[in-house]
Amino acid sequence: MMTCQCESNRQSSETSVNMSRRHYAIVWRLLLLLSFSGLAGQPSVVHADPIKELRAVQAQRGKAFREQNLDAFMEHVADNVVFAPEWSNSRFLGKEAMRAGLADALRRFPTFQVRTRDASYRVFDEGRLILLNDFAEQSRVDAEGRTIKLHVRRSQVWKKIDERWLLVDHHVARVDGAP
Repeated sequence: MMTCQCESNRQSSETSVNMSRRHYAIVWRLLLLLSFSGLAGQPSVVHADPIKELRAVQAQRGKAFREQNLDAFMEHVADNVVFAPEWSNSRFLGKEAMRAGLADALRRFPTFQVRTRDASYRVFDEGRLILLNDFAEQSRVDAEGRTIKLHVRRSQVWKKIDERWLLVDHHVARVDGAP
């Protein structure tokens, strides 16, 4: 009888070990599934650093602006962009309207420099939407050689559409009394 009990205990022990291994395998597979499906609180698609990507786009746009290359500057602007610059009492609705407004500003101010500071990036929608706020000092020289310096606060909304960062909203406001 004792042999029977030992045999029974051994089977029970082996069954317990096999069940533990099965449970471990099931839990491991479930964790893998959750990590790839996005159910574990992580996005199912891994994106590169969206802020780093946007900064690269901004560097390209900054270079294009300094060279007054509006085609390159407008490359990352959505067709339905809303642009509200500090030098206008109205908004420019759409990419072509924004291009025309900027072309006019660059004609009036052939030298137009922007120096930014205190940028704040907030990322949403699993890295596909970025709200950017910063301050900038604008230095403009008109055709007669007069220099105008302005301090502004800029708000931009960037949306990743078809794997490209596009500016969808850009608002610039004067900041009086800024350093």
